[in-house]
Amino acid sequence: MLLHNGAAVPIPPKDLETLLVLVERAGHIVEKDELLQKVWPGVFIEEGNLARHVFNIRQVLGDAPAAITSRRSQSAGIGSWAR
Repeated sequence: MLLHNGAAVPIPPKDLETLLVLVERAGHIVEKDELLQKVWPGVFIEEGNLARHVFNIRQVLGDAPAAITSRRSQSAGIGSWAR
């Protein structure tokens, strides 16, 4: 469950799993392959689906647009929002 100011924030399960991987590696680049391996082990997903999950997370974070940064859809990282 994701909380913001004590209130539950609705977030789909795979978006939450993706966010958790990024938070665990806060301040570091997380390669696309690492995200896929940790969130969808042994499952093929389209690259656009991963981009959609990152987009959804950005929407949930709302007022922290720079919290997740992407580099040519090959990697992502989460900044100080998670701290």
